[in-house]
Amino acid sequence: MTLESEDSPARNRGSFLQPIGAGLSVGLIYLVALSLPIRASQTLGLDASELSAWILALWAVAGTIGMVLSIRARVPLLLTGNLFVIILIVRVSAQYRWSDLVGASLLAGVVVLAGSRTNLADRLSRWLPPSIVFGLLVGAVLPFLLDLFSLGVEEPWLVTAAVATYLASTAFRPAVPAIIPAVAVAAAVTALGGDFTGGMAPIDVVAPTLTAPAFDLTTILAVTPVMIVLITIQSNVPSLVFLREQGYESTTESISLISGAGTIIGSLFGPTGISLSLPLTAITAAPDAGRYDIRYRAAAVAHLCAIAIGVFAGAAVFLTSAVPATLLTVAIGLAFLGVVVNAVPRMVDSGLRWGPVLTLVIAASDLTLLGLSSFFWAIAVGVLATLFIDTRTEEPD
Repeated sequence: MTLESEDSPARNRGSFLQPIGAGLSVGLIYLVALSLPIRASQTLGLDASELSAWILALWAVAGTIGMVLSIRARVPLLLTGNLFVIILIVRVSAQYRWSDLVGASLLAGVVVLAGSRTNLADRLSRWLPPSIVFGLLVGAVLPFLLDLFSLGVEEPWLVTAAVATYLASTAFRPAVPAIIPAVAVAAAVTALGGDFTGGMAPIDVVAPTLTAPAFDLTTILAVTPVMIVLITIQSNVPSLVFLREQGYESTTESISLISGAGTIIGSLFGPTGISLSLPLTAITAAPDAGRYDIRYRAAAVAHLCAIAIGVFAGAAVFLTSAVPATLLTVAIGLAFLGVVVNAVPRMVDSGLRWGPVLTLVIAASDLTLLGLSSFFWAIAVGVLATLFIDTRTEEPD
């Protein structure tokens, strides 16, 4: 057996394809996340043009800003419509008017933008222990892995074939990223099972419409502070820590300004919190996305997918409904499998115990308190446990 040289064709093909595979994995996750604004639109009574505008804001606006930044800085900056902001809007959609939610979102962007002058995100990211961030990351993606292997009870052949292909590809290190042949095999098994036999629904092309913001005090008090926390503390700060751990030091200076401005622009189309995403950043900025100097291409591919989803919202919604849920579950689970493999050693090598473990467990739960999701409370409890238990407990001799 001979080792590949640095300039071998196989290695060069791998360097080219790894970022593409990582970026396409994020694109699949974007398609699944489309179900959230669709669900909220039904409760809010949005028409097709309003839903199209919201999808444009969540994906195309964030993708365009992220594309320019990641390519210009050569850094895998993955900006997206904040998933937990979308979940927040889904949960309060029955209580507040659409225009009031737009106003609350716009105000959140203004506050985040104004806060960029304090460089708070950078300060917090340098103070937050990296092991807490990796515990948060593992807990965040763990439910997707559990869904993948739980699916094996109903679809044993599908899960077995996909996971086996993924592990074999990882072991033999071919030029093609492991997730590509694994998803291809899963798609073939799904097709053989006849799960792709669905009716072809028409694809409507609808022009997005802007919504004039309204500023209702009750809505602002209930939604705006939560959005600010979700954008800054829950998303940007841990993502900055992860990027710094991968060696990308130059990304912390203006991320709050970018998030704030992007949120303001996006809010013209619908309630939007534009920020970095820790789980998705872990796909595009980790070693599995290729060499350090080309990982920005993974973010660029992911942003291209986001722009396509936002611009062609009707086709994206159709594609989401046409692809079997089982195949999406497999694809997303495999996309996060490498994330967990890379994150777990970084979580435990710091010597901290209680902080990272509690962060992981809470992040994997469905805890929601005071309008804040499990991610926020995972960081809060993990930091407190680190300060008051881990740092005061001496290792036994």
